[in-house]
Amino acid sequence: MEPHAHHRETAPDAAPKEAGRPIDLAALKRQAWQDTVHELRDLVFSKDAAYEADAAVSRKIDENSRFTPGFLALLAGASVVCTLGLLMNSSAVIIGGMIISPIMWPLIKAAFGVSFENLSYIWRAAAILAFSVILAVLASAAITLLSPIHALDAEILARTHPTFLDIVVALVAGFVAALGMIKPRISENLAGVAIAVSLMPPLCVAGIGIALVNGAVSLAGLYLFLENAVAIIFVATLVFAYYSRVTKRMSVWRRRSIIALAIVLAIVSIPGIVSLYHG
Repeated sequence: MEPHAHHRETAPDAAPKEAGRPIDLAALKRQAWQDTVHELRDLVFSKDAAYEADAAVSRKIDENSRFTPGFLALLAGASVVCTLGLLMNSSAVIIGGMIISPIMWPLIKAAFGVSFENLSYIWRAAAILAFSVILAVLASAAITLLSPIHALDAEILARTHPTFLDIVVALVAGFVAALGMIKPRISENLAGVAIAVSLMPPLCVAGIGIALVNGAVSLAGLYLFLENAVAIIFVATLVFAYYSRVTKRMSVWRRRSIIALAIVLAIVSIPGIVSLYHG
């Protein structure tokens, strides 16, 4: 009985000794920093099974970029909501239109087509984008004509003076959108919202300018849309080219296409740069 009694008396003393061991804060911080660096590296740069296959990405983009009744309904709804938000000077309403806008898909499709040298994708994306732009602008003009509000408020005027900073926003949005197509851990909804922020309001501003017979407002809205669209296609093409599972050297056609996109982006950036530093 004595050995057991001795065990009962000494055993509890072990726990306080473990609990009293000092915590190495420096080691914890170092481990947290290493874990963060590894996560960021795996998220952005790793090429492993943690991202979608090329065929899956292609199918996803093709399904969402078809000019279907659903696509048309979303486009019309986004145009109406964004236009009313601009006329009402309401950021909350504008954001609602941004969320439902599907206009990011043709741009992503064009970037995917350039990256994989798929001319069919490029032409179909261009056609869908052209129709989408025309319909969005016309819908916005019609809503403005029917609305009793015809003033150029702060939300509208804010999109009539595009600068190079808008291109920076579009580049980041395009990067997030393309990454969202191939990385399961990145939400597609977040990507869609990021692109819509840079695209739908400028088209609605262009429509409002047409309705108010104000050419300067219309041209400013269309220019903002153009520079954002080019920036998105350019950076999305780079992302798709980098993450492609097709292990081959970059072809002459793809290299020339990327260089052409870079040149176009540089050209459309000139007015924005001038406006940023001399506006």
